[in-house]
Amino acid sequence: MDIIYNYTNLYPEQKDHSPENRIYDAIYTGSIRSTRGIFQVIQAIKLARDKGYLYKILFIGPVFEKNLKKKVLHLLKQYKLQEHITIEDPVPYEKISRFYEQSKVGLIIFSNNAVNRTILPIKLFEYMAYGLPVLSSNFGHMKKYTDMEETGLTVDPSNPKDICEKLITLLTNHELYEKCAANGMNATNNKYR
Repeated sequence: MDIIYNYTNLYPEQKDHSPENRIYDAIYTGSIRSTRGIFQVIQAIKLARDKGYLYKILFIGPVFEKNLKKKVLHLLKQYKLQEHITIEDPVPYEKISRFYEQSKVGLIIFSNNAVNRTILPIKLFEYMAYGLPVLSSNFGHMKKYTDMEETGLTVDPSNPKDICEKLITLLTNHELYEKCAANGMNATNNKYR
């Protein structure tokens, strides 16, 4: 058996990771599925809004599940979050960096199941390379690399309140934000190229 490591080849030209002037408070890139936290993130953003935090979240990727986009749009309308959560169609891989540069935090909120416990999402390393602190699920390789490299916080992916609180922490604790951003860039520059 061969092991093929699939690390990112996206690296920013400029190394400024300051969150000022970025449009999106958090970004998720990749297949949009019910097992990849979209409903929990929507609920978390509603909780954040109810606490006075008007976050903007961007999802970019294909929606494969039948009726999922319709359900998501209905929930956004029900919660009055249409201005807070945007779902974009996939963009060519070489153009995704533009969206990373406009975002503050990278999301990997995957459900705890057998597949997600074994995968190592490349988006983790892309977020790190762009100085985006990571908010990831609290299991598997996502937790391992997020904790080991101290690049963000892990959450219970089934708990919108946990997601909400830790997103607020990343976005309001400037010392933690800077530490996670710097650690991510350092790790991808020196270990995961």
